Amino acid sequence: MNPDERFELLWTDFLEGDLDAEGMAELQSLLAQHSHLQERATDLLQTHRLLGFAAQEERASTEVFAREVLNRLPKTGEVFVGAVMRDMKPAPPSLPRFPWLTWRPLTAAAAGIVLGMLCTSVVFGYSMPRLAQRVFELANPGFELGTGKLPSGLPRRVGIWSGDEVEIIVHPDLKPSEGAQVLRFVKAEIQEGLVRSARSCDVFQLIDLRSLRDHIKPGEEAALELSADFLDARGAPGPTVRFACALMLFAGDPAELHTDWPAALDDILSAGKDQIDCGDGLAGRWHRLTARCVFPLGADFALLRVNVAQVNPVPVEFGQQFADNVKLVLKTHRALHMIAATGR
Repeated sequence: MNPDERFELLWTDFLEGDLDAEGMAELQSLLAQHSHLQERATDLLQTHRLLGFAAQEERASTEVFAREVLNRLPKTGEVFVGAVMRDMKPAPPSLPRFPWLTWRPLTAAAAGIVLGMLCTSVVFGYSMPRLAQRVFELANPGFELGTGKLPSGLPRRVGIWSGDEVEIIVHPDLKPSEGAQVLRFVKAEIQEGLVRSARSCDVFQLIDLRSLRDHIKPGEEAALELSADFLDARGAPGPTVRFACALMLFAGDPAELHTDWPAALDDILSAGKDQIDCGDGLAGRWHRLTARCVFPLGADFALLRVNVAQVNPVPVEFGQQFADNVKLVLKTHRALHMIAATGR
């Protein structure tokens, strides 16, 4: 049995709470030796939770686990695995049952997720659904169209970037994540309706989601993934800055969002965020962040946000922080369905 196959079995038992001390040690060793399994475990666990398979009573501990893995990748070795999994308690044996599965539901779901849901196969008596994805065509996702400052404030219509003081530039001493141009964060500004000091430099884009509904078939569940690359180009360690990408889903008319901002934040239907702190040892290379959220059919539009913020009270002058290569992906799959039962 190769490492990937062994990981599938151990990871399934881990999620369900059936992994003993010997199995936990073996799982830690696999993660320490194979960096692609670290990334795979993190991604699968997030998708697992988003699409409704994870037990609600384990939500807090799984979120801690995923966050710790994301913060520490791509480190390897026993130190990495021990730090991440030391305080992670396996799920209790008696987990809630789900309406579409009646026998070992979490095992079947976890096994399907570990396999990536990329093909139809039989695992523990279940047929694994196909995971489909479609890339949404954003406006100027790589910031290759035009140069100069972007419009100020929240966008008034779909298909444009706007926000705080940012600019699209060709940097002579910087290699973009892709293409030839990058987005440069220049200055934090106060968002409309907020009374506080400016701590973050944000850029937004409104997305009309109604066209995506045609790609969600009856009986399917859907999720959205927003990803972007970020770079802290300061030549020496400095005050910590936090890069983040986020998406927020709403019902209604996207052109009206700015008229009810920020009160509209109370009406978010679904949201996701990913972030990373830079300032001591992480500067000088691009970092890929991916935010995920469930896509409810009642959502009409999304507000995408890409930003950098100061973390501590120490003022930070932006200008050496960049973003590039923004992507929005729709992922869909059908609920698991039983094709056989084997019992325990």
